[in-house]
Amino acid sequence: AKKINPLTHDKHGRKYGDNVSYENINLDYIARLVGEGYPKEIVVRALGITRNDLEMACDILHEFGSKATNKC
Repeated sequence: AKKINPLTHDKHGRKYGDNVSYENINLDYIARLVGEGYPKEIVVRALGITRNDLEMACDILHEFGSKATNKC
């Protein structure tokens, strides 16, 4: 089975739209991860998937996200 990227596709393999909700997302975590080079849209999606679990969001971003040079 093909590996699905949870940052760009839902669990059924459907691509997410461009609308990203910031509701209930920790803004400090967004700022930290964006500051580490990850695109804001992907950061918000990772934090949403993990329900604001910063460590788990870092793991997801490290595995599936594209970033500049810094690590979580």
